[in-house]
Amino acid sequence: MSLETLKEAAERSIFSEKRIRSWISKGQIQYVKLDGTYYLKPGAIEELIERNTVEPCLDKPKPHTSSHANSGAITSLDIDASKQGNGVNSQQALRTALKLRKSSKTSSEKDAHLGPGDL
Repeated sequence: MSLETLKEAAERSIFSEKRIRSWISKGQIQYVKLDGTYYLKPGAIEELIERNTVEPCLDKPKPHTSSHANSGAITSLDIDASKQGNGVNSQQALRTALKLRKSSKTSSEKDAHLGPGDL
């Protein structure tokens, strides 16, 4: 088995020796310590990269549906989304956050009205 020094690993990769040392101190990369010197096993950096690789989301965005579409009301969210080409995702996120906020308020209000015998 061959081992490489941190300097050798840095020279063959795009990462600095300082970055590799940081990964070692954080326990993010496999290493060998012999007589106070750190070494990497072959493929240790590649394994770290593989563990931290994020796969892209290939789902297509769903068409925009508004909870108030039947009412014909136009909100500032609709205007902002129409100005931005991909504002639909942020608009959906805002609506979801508002729904969650409303539902949590409703739940906490219901809980406030419960008496000791209701639990």
